[in-house]
Amino acid sequence: MRLLLVAMPESIHTARWIEQLLDQGWTIYLFPSNLYFSAHPQLRSKEDVRYAWARIFGVKLRPGKLHICGVPDFGIRSPLTGRRLGNFIAHLLDRNLPFHKLHFRWVVRRFKPDLIHSLEFQKAGHMCLDAKKALARFPRWLATNWGSDVMLFGRLAWTADVVRAILGNCDLYSCECERDVELARSLGFKGQIWPVLPNTGGFNLQETRSIRARYEGQPRRLIMIKGYSSWSGRAIFVIEALKRCHEALKGYRLMLFSWSDDARIAMELAKQDYGIDYDLVPKSSSHSEILAYYAQARLYVGCGISDGVSTSCLEALAMGAFPIQSNTACCHEWFRDGESGFVVDPMNIEALAERIQQALRDDQLCERARVINDKVIGERLDEETVRPRVIANYLGSVMK
Repeated sequence: MRLLLVAMPESIHTARWIEQLLDQGWTIYLFPSNLYFSAHPQLRSKEDVRYAWARIFGVKLRPGKLHICGVPDFGIRSPLTGRRLGNFIAHLLDRNLPFHKLHFRWVVRRFKPDLIHSLEFQKAGHMCLDAKKALARFPRWLATNWGSDVMLFGRLAWTADVVRAILGNCDLYSCECERDVELARSLGFKGQIWPVLPNTGGFNLQETRSIRARYEGQPRRLIMIKGYSSWSGRAIFVIEALKRCHEALKGYRLMLFSWSDDARIAMELAKQDYGIDYDLVPKSSSHSEILAYYAQARLYVGCGISDGVSTSCLEALAMGAFPIQSNTACCHEWFRDGESGFVVDPMNIEALAERIQQALRDDQLCERARVINDKVIGERLDEETVRPRVIANYLGSVMK
């Protein structure tokens, strides 16, 4: 199998997806959807970035490595501009020439992949769409929908045409929600659809259970809050809800993760005005450190106007935290509202505050949810189950 992935190398989701493929004996190339890139730490020991430079001169690639194309982050700053050298080179290359698009087309012609797989639509999918229109021959193309790619961007006037064009030109489509299967069909996709699987692959349940066991029997006194406040994230609304039920939070410590600056400011003001105790989860935290926080958490709260399953929500389920997730994610495909989690309207602050209070005061609800969610995670998220299905899907996708 010759596989060309187009994705964000710095993303943990990209890293976790790729890790499940590296022992198959396939030749795998990763083309960054951004010209200038820094690979995620989980990929650095597995990468071979020489392709972008040395392959042109006939240098052989190292076996068993992930071959990354593009302009890497050299970790050196230019004395003239203060920019990182890779970013400076990327700017020069792309200033007057669509270097990145031309480089991608060259890679497609030179590598001749059996399958091109774009992970997300707005950059990776768009790049594949441009290349397919420009090249006389284009390999089979699998487009994976991440998060809001069809749920939100398929509805917006300035992005819907691109979403429809990608779905009209790719040969295969994958997503992590049954909801998004139907949306893709409604937006014009007529090709083959992969069975629904999480976009990050499966979880190492042996690892999650080991981390969780360290805190078994201890009271769960943390509340994990997804701190995105952006075009999609509505962490500010969660913080407003927390202010309205601040009395119920006594004895708990809030952990704000994946936070943006405006959410951090709002949280600090809530601390000063309402005495809400909180910490920021460092953005440099490892995956195992994040899981350890979840293992000590009573609740997880994630709120936004659009999402896929939400990997954060799945991590909460795996580590035994009670999930409260906005109804714009497809979390209802993983837990039952009112029984093993709460599904909330992201714009209804009063209802969100009530659900948080209910989950904090009802011990039996949280205990029952933990048992139900453990069963679901064991059946649907174990990497030993998910990974063979992913490999089979790839092999089936290149068969004529």
